[in-house]
Amino acid sequence: MNLPIGPIAAVPMVCAAIALDLVLPLQRGTRASARRILLAAAVAGVVLFLVALPVFSPEHLVPGVLTATFGARLVGELAVASGVIGVRRLLVRAGTIR
Repeated sequence: MNLPIGPIAAVPMVCAAIALDLVLPLQRGTRASARRILLAAAVAGVVLFLVALPVFSPEHLVPGVLTATFGARLVGELAVASGVIGVRRLLVRAGTIR
């Protein structure tokens, strides 16, 4: 059975987007704090780890691999969130956004 890769690749992106939307405020004009953005990133990291878990082979379901994968998901999402916070601060300083 051959499935197209597009719908399969969309699953983690949609799940992470839903997690971000549930944590961040959805009101127009409401600015999320840096703490809230980092919390949303951490939640998205956990969701991405849980989405990836079913595709692990049984040989990789060992504590070391699971811990490393979980840590990498969290660190990666927090790094992206830190970049978002930094760019937002630069845009505010430049007067582009409020």
